[in-house]
Amino acid sequence: MLLKVKGNPSLVRDVNTMAILNTNRTDYDNYIRRKESLMSDKEQLATQAHEINNIKQDLSEIKQMLSALLQDRIKG
Repeated sequence: MLLKVKGNPSLVRDVNTMAILNTNRTDYDNYIRRKESLMSDKEQLATQAHEINNIKQDLSEIKQMLSALLQDRIKG
């Protein structure tokens, strides 16, 4: 059995499970879109962080090579 929640016509309470359910399909669809967008943003952020770490590693290797070249030049 479902009971309406006071103050919000889109919400009902399932008396068996005590869960609050949203009966408004548009609200639910909007929630799913927001959730998918957030997940996409998180994945994009993780990808960018990985790329930045790769660039840092490449830069470190370039610095080491330049240092080695300078040391070789100094030694003659």
